[in-house]
Amino acid sequence: FFSKSKILEGQRNLINTGYFRGVDPEVYKYGKGVSVQYNLEENQIITGIIIEGNTKYSTEELKKLLKTEPGKIYNINTLRADKDRLVKKYHEDGYTLAKVINIDINNQMELVITLSEGIIRSVEYKKMVTKQKGARRQSNDTLLKTENFVIDRELEIKKGEVFNQKDYDQTVRNLMRSGAFKNIQPEFKTIPGDPTGVKVVMLIDEDRTAMLQGAISYGSAV
Repeated sequence: FFSKSKILEGQRNLINTGYFRGVDPEVYKYGKGVSVQYNLEENQIITGIIIEGNTKYSTEELKKLLKTEPGKIYNINTLRADKDRLVKKYHEDGYTLAKVINIDINNQMELVITLSEGIIRSVEYKKMVTKQKGARRQSNDTLLKTENFVIDRELEIKKGEVFNQKDYDQTVRNLMRSGAFKNIQPEFKTIPGDPTGVKVVMLIDEDRTAMLQGAISYGSAV
């Protein structure tokens, strides 16, 4: 018997194979029943693979992670898994802001994968603010007592370099060893018009008692 749900299920199953970008079912009367024809539009055969935006690993090294192959019809499921493998490679090595920002096919039928590795454009320090109920926020609420140079000398992350979580964690350990801080948390901000860059903001909770005891050595204004 005719079942619209079965026809749609067949359509979904074909799409879910990952090989087709178009699946259109057509139903025809056939004797006392019906005949279902699925009109299929296959994905393109790719001629090559281009990876853009990579600086930490060579293109050949990254290509070895991919299951998508030139000369074959690309499969969207395989491509999603390839994307995950690329990101996993970066994240396992500490480059936790790395991501794939675009996948496209150019006029030469080459697959183009564009990466954003997460290049540090700036590092800023702000006071970690916990707003008290009913209290008004002041203009200097985010200003630190600690001088910037005190924090600068402990930084393991650098402007112009790809953000690495391991270096950031070491920076936090360096600062916490001073005893002048109670808590440090990162905040990452995207930059309009700069898809590969990131602004790193370090939210810092200063230990007031430690600062009073070591104000001279830390150059802090109390």
